Amino acid sequence: LFVAVFVLLVVPRLFAQSDYLKLSDKLSFEDKNAQSTDLLLKKLPSVTNPTVQAEIYWRLSRDTLHATDDMKAEGASDQTLLSGYLKGESYADKAIGLDPNNAKGYYWKASNIGRWGQTRGILASLFKADPMRKLLDRSAELDPSQGDAWFVLGQLYEQVPGFPISFGNVVYAVSLGRKAIDARKAELARGVVPDVPYDYYIQLARHLAKRNWSAARRRREQPIEAQKYRETTNVVEKNFYYEGVAEIPATSDRQEAIQLDEMVVNKMEQIPNRSVTPNRDLSHATDDLTKLTR
Repeated sequence: LFVAVFVLLVVPRLFAQSDYLKLSDKLSFEDKNAQSTDLLLKKLPSVTNPTVQAEIYWRLSRDTLHATDDMKAEGASDQTLLSGYLKGESYADKAIGLDPNNAKGYYWKASNIGRWGQTRGILASLFKADPMRKLLDRSAELDPSQGDAWFVLGQLYEQVPGFPISFGNVVYAVSLGRKAIDARKAELARGVVPDVPYDYYIQLARHLAKRNWSAARRRREQPIEAQKYRETTNVVEKNFYYEGVAEIPATSDRQEAIQLDEMVVNKMEQIPNRSVTPNRDLSHATDDLTKLTR
């Protein structure tokens, strides 16, 4: 009798929770951030389970970041952008407080912090770099299967200065960029996400262009990185050497970067009535391709 009552009363509620969270994700992937936010805020007062509340709050953090990015593309003031990213960070803090084992809470907190730092300028970005790294490390440790944390870690390691100023390392960035794409492809195959964002390829192209290894050096270094990958046990540090076990084309870094940017440009140009994200991807890939080929 208890099982029957559980099935009749509890399971439908679980499915309902899953349905609106999935709808929120769908709206987000379609750049409908305001609609996703409205849905989540409408559902939030009726949710009492802290774990589910955390799922709502990290999505609110995500939607707030995306909406603020859109405002940036439309020319919003720095103060407006800073307020938006701080709001996104506060939502992520709530997610972490409600469920410290929720990987996405740490990821979206780091992402909002990063955007805040970029808006404030290089000194603020450097000041925020190490807190970001720690949050992303925690996210990757909690869920190594996600592409997101690896993706942003790759950007972080490429963009911050190296030793002795900071921890930047463009060699690590390339491996992390490759790991991000492969992890995201695996998520796509499992039905967890609907696509591999083209920005993943744009950022990998940037890592490659900055590293600028020849084809010969790539061949020479890959077995060395493979050995380090096998010997390293820490989940984040292990993926500093992911290129050692990844499939890579027999080209130079520069050639591969050009191929990646050309692929993105071709794909984006085929999209009719492009929304904000495809337009942004097209602009970034076109600009990067121009720099690589001039």
